[in-house]
Amino acid sequence: MKIQIKFLGSLQYDLKQQYLLYQISSEKSVLEIVRELTQDAQFKELKSFFTESLDVKRSILIFVNDQSISVLDGMSTKLKANDTLVFIPVIHGGVPLSL
Repeated sequence: MKIQIKFLGSLQYDLKQQYLLYQISSEKSVLEIVRELTQDAQFKELKSFFTESLDVKRSILIFVNDQSISVLDGMSTKLKANDTLVFIPVIHGGVPLSL
């Protein structure tokens, strides 16, 4: 079975792709998929958003079927055939205030 993975914002440029169809043999958690992706050199930029234990360390939003994993089961959220997993890096910026 397949799921669709989308990389939005700067990730689509860093990874040189906007989406991919990803083969899974059974239901997998977001954590399991992130673990697999970050072990692949093609997705090395994705690794920078996670700690060694794959906790989110940088500003990234993760959605499963248009819902934030923060309102689902977090990194334990399960994906099944035809689900969509989306990674959106959050960009912060601005001008420092003068005091």
